[in-house]
Parts: sequence; structure tokens; C-alpha cells
Amino acid sequence: MRLVDALEGHLVQGHIDGMAEVRAIRTAGQYRMELAAAAELTDPMVPKGSVCLDGVSLTLVEVSEGRFSVAMIPTTLAETTLGGLKVGSKVNVETDVIGKYIRKYLEQDSAIKHPDGGVTLEKLQEEGFL
Repeated sequence: MRLVDALEGHLVQGHIDGMAEVRAIRTAGQYRMELAAAAELTDPMVPKGSVCLDGVSLTLVEVSEGRFSVAMIPTTLAETTLGGLKVGSKVNVETDVIGKYIRKYLEQDSAIKHPDGGVTLEKLQEEGFL
């Protein structure tokens, strides 16, 4: 892929950040897999953001501390190893690389932090994030 090419999908590096365990699989309606992972893995995750499980890039549905879920289409289940996962299965997790960079930047640059420890919209705009 060239830098001038249109990007469709998620940026994936192939680096494993940690492991998650399948906690539930829902097949009624939309196929959804719920997973548990260390809080340091779920902390930078956001709903509708991306996560990579065993090398397969997916969109996050719900995220809370130590838990997240993904929805999958039949093609993904049929053409990847994810279709064979069961409750209790372990998977490799790669979190979103853009989120990693933003998080590191925000942690290092106290100049954009709000006095209460948060981040202001104004500072994000000044720094070019919005």
C-alpha cells in the first residue's frame, strides 16, 4: 500500500499487546463474541474502534474495564480461525495503533491536560487531534 492510496479498514501492525479470553458467544441475531482482558488492554479501546484478535482486524461493539465485545459476519467466521473459538478460548490481542500513539502523547505532554487531570477540547484542537 502506498501512502497516497485510500485506506479502507484498520491499521494493523501484527504486534501482540496481550491475551484475552472468550467469555460468551451470542449467535441469536448478530453474531457477537464477548471477551475478558487485562484493564491495560481495554483502557485504550473505544466502541466502534478497532481491535485485532489472532491477526483478524475487527470493530469493537462494547467496551468496559476488563471486557469488550466484537461482532462478526459469517464470512469472517468461515474464513478465519475465529469461527472455531469456544468459551474459554484464548486469543492474541493487538489494540489500535493510533490509540496507542494518542495515549502515549497525552500521558507525556502535561501541557494539554486540564488541571483536574482530564483533556480539554480546546487543547485537542490546538494539538491537531480535532
